[in-house]
Amino acid sequence: LTYTIPGLVNGTGYKVRVSATNTVFFGYGTKAGTAKAVKPYLSLPTAPQSVKATPRNLSVVVTWKAPKGDGGSVITDNLVEWTVNGVTWSSANAGTALTYTIPGLVNGTGYKVRVSATNTVFFGYGTKAGTAKAVKPYLSLPGKVRSLKVTGASTSLNVSWLAPAADGGSAITDYLIERSSNGGITWVLVSDGVSTATSYRITGLAAGTAYKVRVFATNLLGAGAALTTTKAVKPLA
Repeated sequence: LTYTIPGLVNGTGYKVRVSATNTVFFGYGTKAGTAKAVKPYLSLPTAPQSVKATPRNLSVVVTWKAPKGDGGSVITDNLVEWTVNGVTWSSANAGTALTYTIPGLVNGTGYKVRVSATNTVFFGYGTKAGTAKAVKPYLSLPGKVRSLKVTGASTSLNVSWLAPAADGGSAITDYLIERSSNGGITWVLVSDGVSTATSYRITGLAAGTAYKVRVFATNLLGAGAALTTTKAVKPLA
């Protein structure tokens, strides 16, 4: 149960009390109120909480939590700032979102990041909160896929895996699947097209022939290291 009392004067103390009525209609019951007066106020917000910066390819993803204190008014904007030298800062307005991706950065260069919030005061931003250490955008090959599983089906193999724990700073763009019928001496690329799905059925195989399977993840830079099945698996007849 709640009610917002409008039209008050900031800085003036107000005591409040509440009572209830029912179908008797001839009055209200016992009143309950605040022991102390409270003062409406408006100030700048406190610092955003839990600011984190995650490096990506040519960019940094910044996330944070809302300030504990909004200054008596809703947050209307978050200002994200970043610097290389700690003296000159670039900035962008993130609105009321709690995340912002800083674009156009240089891979390998360290950036410090800070965030501040404002409200309907409109005359500036509150206390800034930032990262203690600089983060460096980067691009590298993705890591190995995880939990590779292969099971036999009728003249086919069902293959599934999990995405790499590390994507190299860029989203996974494709998975390459290869099979080998001679214990891994030679490999044949499976024509599965370009796909980020994490499962595939390899068809047209010879029943009774044992196959090893390996899977590579790729990103903008290329293909990472493969994860290979430890045992060969035979399709069913």
